[in-house]
Amino acid sequence: MKHFILYIFCFILFPVALKAQVLSDKESFSVDKNILCAGSKLVIQDNPLGNDTGGADVVISYYQDDYTILENAIFRESNGAPKAFKVGDLIGDGLHGENDFNPQKSFTLIRVRQAGPGGTLDIDSLQISITVDPPQFSIFQCPNSTDNEVVLFFDESQKANFNRIIVESPVADEFLLEDTPRRYDNFSAGATTFTIRGDFGEVGDTMDDACKRGRASKIIEDNYDIPSPQEVSLSVTAQSETDGAIAITFSGDTERYPYFYDLPEEDPVLAVNNTILGEDLNTQSSLSFSLYAYDFCESESYGDIRTLHTIALNAASQKGFNEVKNTYAGTDKLSLEKNGEDFQEFEPNAIIEDRSVDCGLLYQYQALATNDNGTSRSVLSPEITGNSDQAATIRYVVATVSDDAEIEIMGEEPVAQATYYLEVGTNKEENTEHLFSFENLNPNEQAHCFTSSLLDECDNLSVPKNSCTIFAESEQLSAKRMAFKWTDYVGFSVDEYELYLLDQDFQLLQSINAGIFTRDEINLEEISEETTFAQIAAINNAENLTALSNIIPIDFEPIIRFPNAFTPDGDGLNDVFTYVGTSPLEKFEMVIFNRWGETIFALSETQNIAGGIRPGWNGTYKNEKAPAGTYSYRAKLTTTDGKTLDFSGMLQLIR
Repeated sequence: MKHFILYIFCFILFPVALKAQVLSDKESFSVDKNILCAGSKLVIQDNPLGNDTGGADVVISYYQDDYTILENAIFRESNGAPKAFKVGDLIGDGLHGENDFNPQKSFTLIRVRQAGPGGTLDIDSLQISITVDPPQFSIFQCPNSTDNEVVLFFDESQKANFNRIIVESPVADEFLLEDTPRRYDNFSAGATTFTIRGDFGEVGDTMDDACKRGRASKIIEDNYDIPSPQEVSLSVTAQSETDGAIAITFSGDTERYPYFYDLPEEDPVLAVNNTILGEDLNTQSSLSFSLYAYDFCESESYGDIRTLHTIALNAASQKGFNEVKNTYAGTDKLSLEKNGEDFQEFEPNAIIEDRSVDCGLLYQYQALATNDNGTSRSVLSPEITGNSDQAATIRYVVATVSDDAEIEIMGEEPVAQATYYLEVGTNKEENTEHLFSFENLNPNEQAHCFTSSLLDECDNLSVPKNSCTIFAESEQLSAKRMAFKWTDYVGFSVDEYELYLLDQDFQLLQSINAGIFTRDEINLEEISEETTFAQIAAINNAENLTALSNIIPIDFEPIIRFPNAFTPDGDGLNDVFTYVGTSPLEKFEMVIFNRWGETIFALSETQNIAGGIRPGWNGTYKNEKAPAGTYSYRAKLTTTDGKTLDFSGMLQLIR
């Protein structure tokens, strides 16, 4: 064992020569140390070894700052073997007595673990300081004190280091730190030195002379300036018809300089944690209060006195406006907030009429005053309901046509309870909703116009708003091209029109932008074969509004016509009277009559026309040239999709 101790000693003196792993200080183990005498002890807090797999146990020793080994410092069992410690084991009790454990300044605990027989050693150290820092305190003379009082003051942070304070001179006193500050009589500034000690003992505990460390001395100082309260703010936190409460917050050293405030007919109140509360106050009027600082001598105030005033605020709804009134004892201009947002400046003790109110909306006000002394904020006014003298303007109306040809009128949703009136011709309807529906108006015949107005709960009737549906119709330009035209929409500002192409179930297939024009064309070859219907949409992008027109069937009729004259002179031009057009036919029937109604030509063709040949009358009758003149005709054409087209008219035979 002596060799083992020597081995540790060699490590301390010559750490490089030892093949060992040195772990970081304070990470391998820690110690719960209560080092201020009066029952102090050292206990292992956590096990640095984990689960040992073999080898030597932990060996704990301690050394003085200069690493001089103390022969009696090795902890041993009664049989002389090194003492092993586990988590929670007591190392020393009372810092003296057991194992002569009585270091005076500091010591180092050494942990040694051998990984196994012949293996390397893990060595770690933890230095424990038992030097007691002297208590930090202030002692100053109370100004204007006839008894020459002095105050002994301790900063709040000292509670982490001390529990008990012992005054050794010039008076004998003992008290707990929580009972400070401490006042003493009959001491003059600069004439006396106070000496004190601090520990974690209780009042009345004895203390061994060996543990009397941490003494501090200080001469009584002259009283020094006390700062003024800083960043003072006042708010009314509650209010009723007769009483309320205020809360005053500020920054300042209330630990050393407790602050007081005065209100009329109230005793000064001590601030707690930089906040002062005043309750059961008549906050319907403006109260003035003063905030000032005292030292612990409770003498006259120090620094500037901060004076603020509460703001009493009231609001009431009147016809056409909200009346807001403040009562304020100060001279500063106030800032008025409306529903949590800045509204306008407010003169003290003034009344304003807020006319920017809507019928049925809730309003709440709050006033704020700011000056060099701080900030005052009023309580929130009671919530009041706006009673406007003008109805809200109807900004838009959507008059749209549904798939089943029903017209729906939707006005802007009112801001509060209101009644919509809708006039259609001589009829007038009303609805508490903002939606009307009409089944008896045919949108496929014409545009229908409406007049909407709004009666709010304040009995205000809005300016009428006109609206008209879109009436759309189509025109076939050729066998493959169709044009659409429509009336302007009335009811909101139109940014653009869209031409919707729909299938047989009215589902959107394609949308064609028509800009701000009220006419557009489509080519049959450029759209889907499933296109069955078309509809016009008026769009307002800002409000996301859409008004729809009537639905138009897309039905391309065959483009066929007959001329009103022909010249059968054999020049190859207009030699035959027949139809003109490109629509494919399945059958062509025609009869020509003279002026007396006699049939002079007839045909019924089914085969030749399928190949694109157009049969007709060549201007002969009974193999002779018919005389020039006026004739009449009747024709019946059947298209390949089964449609029957009938034509009749007069024609001129020209020779």
